[in-house]
Amino acid sequence: MGILDLFRGSKDERIAKRLMSEFRAQGDKRRMEFVADDQMVVIFAADGKRDGIQNLANLKHQLESSPASLHDGIYQRFVQVQLDLSLSQPTSYADARSKLFIALRDVAYGERTHLLRLNALDNSAPKPMLSRPFAGDVAAFPVLDRELGLDYVAEDMLEGWGVSVDQVMEDAFVNTRNMRFTAESAQSLLFIKGPDAYNVSCMACEDAIRALPVKGFPVAAPATRDSLSITGSDDLPGLELLAQIFEAELSGGNRHVSGRPLVLTPMGWQSFEPPEALRDRFLNIARRYDVQFWSDYKEMLEKHLAGNNEDIFVASLSLFERSADKSMFTAVVWSAGVDTILPPADHVYFYDEESGGKREASWEDVTRVMGSDMQEMDGAPRRYRVREFPTDSQFLEMAAKKV
Repeated sequence: MGILDLFRGSKDERIAKRLMSEFRAQGDKRRMEFVADDQMVVIFAADGKRDGIQNLANLKHQLESSPASLHDGIYQRFVQVQLDLSLSQPTSYADARSKLFIALRDVAYGERTHLLRLNALDNSAPKPMLSRPFAGDVAAFPVLDRELGLDYVAEDMLEGWGVSVDQVMEDAFVNTRNMRFTAESAQSLLFIKGPDAYNVSCMACEDAIRALPVKGFPVAAPATRDSLSITGSDDLPGLELLAQIFEAELSGGNRHVSGRPLVLTPMGWQSFEPPEALRDRFLNIARRYDVQFWSDYKEMLEKHLAGNNEDIFVASLSLFERSADKSMFTAVVWSAGVDTILPPADHVYFYDEESGGKREASWEDVTRVMGSDMQEMDGAPRRYRVREFPTDSQFLEMAAKKV
């Protein structure tokens, strides 16, 4: 590849070419190809099979949020991290134990990453990442802290180490709780800064979080991997600022974790119920997050189903605003005769193409009446498979309105 090739093609293609050039410069001579539709670089093994991927999303965000003078260093660092992670992992648990930490991510991070690899690679299916629920829609993933990056612990690593999942999770939490962080105050907010890539994971340092000077219980905004803001449950101005943090991170942030606040009670982290004055605002933030979150997962799931020749429709989650009072709600469409996977929503629109009939009902009423016909699927995110369309009597029972 000549130097002029770096300046040809779309922006994503130029980034991919520059990335592949940096891999070459650092000694990786494997064949690589840019897949525009998936915004990734696929790496091929010697036998010609797809053996690895480099998703461009995070790299692209770093480049867009940095001046051009820093771009060379960003590419170099990115490739150094990837090459470091490709090196052999610790072969004994004694070597791995002190390097284990907790990474807090959205509940479907592992499933989404697993689908991405299944869709992109030719070799045997990768083992799923280990994880445990943390609080709300946040999950805890054990990671190996390598010299330059984080390596998520998968099931096959445990086989070589000869330890249980519970032991790995326990040790990872112990190490994480011993991390030190700083808290910078700005008005009624505290901005938590931990070790590199562990800002949001500082929530696991519960004793230190409880000691922070806030009014009431600590309330956190785990918006992205690299940001953690905290205020008090009895601090209304602080909670207003926390809502602003969520809104800003959802609009311009990267590596999103959650769109919902969490509160640290004596029983641990739990979902936070905002005061009445801010409830609708936080609910709308959560709705925006859910739509963005489901869109990312939907794309992965559709490709996986298509690759397995499974004719299942994955519904979109849409956000609407009522013209009368500007209130917002999410909605999905359930169509007659269509095998469909639905995410939870505020409302369900029913459509019968044969009769042209259209109805609408609240999710709460739909699940109350149709619960036995809605198969909740395993794992995260929450989703339901539906095959049977409601009958007229069921529409009546759920108080569905014609639209």
